[in-house]
Amino acid sequence: MNIAIPAVGMQESISAFEQAAKGISRAFTAAGPNPPGARSNTADSADLNISAVSLLAAKDSFLANVKTAQVDNEIIQNTFSIIG
Repeated sequence: MNIAIPAVGMQESISAFEQAAKGISRAFTAAGPNPPGARSNTADSADLNISAVSLLAAKDSFLANVKTAQVDNEIIQNTFSIIG
């Protein structure tokens, strides 16, 4: 197994997470402060929703890559215990 593959996946997940966080920040910045009871701009709400979903997807992808690395490590350890 190659630990570099999940490591690259984790790096890509971090990048996607950062991009989604920037999208959330932009949505709030573009909307500006809303008076109580005011509705936000629909486009800003859509951007915020897309960014929130992207944030969750990046988190899940990162966790999946961590699990892949853990399983790779377990396979290597088991192989060495069988051999040695």
